[in-house]
Amino acid sequence: ITNYERTVDVGAGSSCPTDSAYQLKIHPGWNMIGNPYPFSVLWDDCSISSDSVGILYYYDPIDGYQLYWNEFDPWKGYWVHNADEDTVIISVLPRQSGLGKQSSSSKKLYTQIASDECLIRFSAHTEAAKDLDNFAGMKEDAAFSRDLYDQPEPPPVGEYVSLFFNHSDWKKHSGRYAVDIQEMNDEGCVWDCAVETRVSNEDVHISWEFINDLPDGWEAYFVDLEDGYSKN
Repeated sequence: ITNYERTVDVGAGSSCPTDSAYQLKIHPGWNMIGNPYPFSVLWDDCSISSDSVGILYYYDPIDGYQLYWNEFDPWKGYWVHNADEDTVIISVLPRQSGLGKQSSSSKKLYTQIASDECLIRFSAHTEAAKDLDNFAGMKEDAAFSRDLYDQPEPPPVGEYVSLFFNHSDWKKHSGRYAVDIQEMNDEGCVWDCAVETRVSNEDVHISWEFINDLPDGWEAYFVDLEDGYSKN
């Protein structure tokens, strides 16, 4: 990095061969990865050796983290999380994606929710930071403990705001989650939600969106545990 006008010669370079899949080693915990090819590929076309690696996270400097991202562009960084204690291999096929980009996030989760199930999207933002993709929901085949529907909250970047569901009570894979899907039941469900930010002297605004209607006879309340305030 320089503030002088200079010509920097870095020599010749080469791209990855495209006669076979390129393998990325994903270590336990959070990993930042990139597309090994000079063209876009789809995350859905990648082969993953374990279910412990779930979705692709893309960080946008304006809108914050985008979940369930599918377009794996070159020259950009992405986050993935490995919940296992062993290394996982992602095989990236040299298959160029079509011209129609999936620019909207959360598409995959939306399509997995049936009409009689529930999904709510929560967002938090300040003037300087956003955290738009956080989901609480109920599904017939989900579990109260961690399953493949639950996705961890990505690591904070810069002047961040972070809304997450706290699962420090889980014996396995405890921590913060951006997606918390619980089992449908007759008694209802409770999500322990928290908000943190490094932005000082600004209000944090929280909003929610019902992806589909609640089951008949059900209601949802957002409760502030500190002052007892609740909103239907």
